[in-house]
Amino acid sequence: MFSKNELITFLRSNLIIADSTEETEYLKISDDDLVLYLRVALTKDFPEVEDIEEIDNTQVYALILSAKLQLYQALAVKYAP
Repeated sequence: MFSKNELITFLRSNLIIADSTEETEYLKISDDDLVLYLRVALTKDFPEVEDIEEIDNTQVYALILSAKLQLYQALAVKYAP
């Protein structure tokens, strides 16, 4: 099982966000924000799991992909022209 901090580190290391406008406010994503996206992905894709630290190791990659999707969609909606 991965700890919450390991999941946060894994998600952060998998994020690729280009800053073509040189506005870096959205690049300052806190650990609490990343936990929020992990929890949203968890409740959406793994409703049977109650806590992110209880996710099975075989499901971690799917959780990270889903959390990235949630984060990218939120950024697209918030910062799209």
